[in-house]
Amino acid sequence: MDGVVHVVLADRDEALHWFRQEESAVGPAVRSLDDPRLLRLRGNCAREWIGYNEVVGRWSEEIGTARVGLEAGLALDDPVATVRSRSNLTRALLETGHTEEVEASIDAMLADLHRLPPEVRARIECEIGFFRIRQGRFTEALLHPRRALEIYRGIGRSDGVASTLSNVGWVLAHLGVRGGHRHPARRHCRCCGRWGDRRFEAGAWDAIGRAQQGLGRLDAAITGYRTALRLFEELLDDYNRAGVLDHLASAQLEQGQEAEARARTGSVPPSC
Repeated sequence: MDGVVHVVLADRDEALHWFRQEESAVGPAVRSLDDPRLLRLRGNCAREWIGYNEVVGRWSEEIGTARVGLEAGLALDDPVATVRSRSNLTRALLETGHTEEVEASIDAMLADLHRLPPEVRARIECEIGFFRIRQGRFTEALLHPRRALEIYRGIGRSDGVASTLSNVGWVLAHLGVRGGHRHPARRHCRCCGRWGDRRFEAGAWDAIGRAQQGLGRLDAAITGYRTALRLFEELLDDYNRAGVLDHLASAQLEQGQEAEARARTGSVPPSC
């Protein structure tokens, strides 16, 4: 197609640099693709920017972009595109405190689950579990990744089982503050680490740190936070890295390490 350039990106640093230099043009471009023949392209373009918006914490931009993708998915009657866009929108709404739409969005996702291929359905179940964690509804949160486990086992996807176990471990870590599930949570994290899904592993270690801190086990909490921090740093995920730094600083303050805590909070990158 005339005017289209295929860009080969060698690594994550180069990808972030490319997205940063193009972001000022993407919003207007996505919103200008209103020709019905360009619906598929419009939705695909919107979803291309999901990862970048999440990593840099541009949640307001993500809300607008996700709505564009959702509109395109609905017009195409594409359940996969629609549910993925709803998931992106729900995450951004939770991150920005706009919770009034969250339940309706999750209900719509659940209503479309039966239309999805098994792997996509399993992934969405995990994402809904994450949303329930953010809402503090931990018992409900545990149901969704367990459903995902059944799906992955049914289709023989061992890698999916491993990554989903980290989601279960994340919920168990939160429940461990009240229910004593700490050892299963650590086991799930180790399993995930063997399969190399470092983003899930990092999130699970952060959750274990919070669970251990709630139990008053500050040394174990700091170990969990530092493990999560190392993984997010390797992933160049500044948004989630900032959250872990905040958690680590709070544990160090509880332990009386005020100088360490101040150094940590001073290293948190500015929010976008």
